[in-house]
Amino acid sequence: MQSQPTDKDQSLLNHLECPVCLEYMRPPITLCANGHKICDNCENKLNFCPICSGQFIDTRNLALEDVARQVMYPCKYRSYGCTEIFEFDKIAGHQVTCRYIPQICPVAKLAIRKCSWSGSYEDMKVHLKENHLEECWEYVEGDFKLMYNLNGGMKFFCFIFA
Repeated sequence: MQSQPTDKDQSLLNHLECPVCLEYMRPPITLCANGHKICDNCENKLNFCPICSGQFIDTRNLALEDVARQVMYPCKYRSYGCTEIFEFDKIAGHQVTCRYIPQICPVAKLAIRKCSWSGSYEDMKVHLKENHLEECWEYVEGDFKLMYNLNGGMKFFCFIFA
């Protein structure tokens, strides 16, 4: 499997970059009255075009949507280490289950202690070992347990790192 977009795909992807979220657009791609493109996700959150402040119109950019269906998309978690690329109709499914989806520190998530760390699931084990040793416990088999005392009783949360 290919792990990097071809030069041709990358050139086309540059035209598919949303000016708001900076992710690559997939259909539907909508337009403002002046022809600026925006992804469907961002268009639903904004009242005016971020480039010219024009109104969004009920018109899709069908030519750009056709281009979008022909390129290979890199995973949006590439900055966290994912190197996989997929066709238009498969990238969304991958990104829901990608093992590089950024995680927040479970110690902070469970309100045990404040921590601003976020990173890949694979980097979480190192973070927990280096920063939260007093809250964590590791089994020889590789299961990683996060434990804390809640009203005198110990609570365990299991993280399995393959």
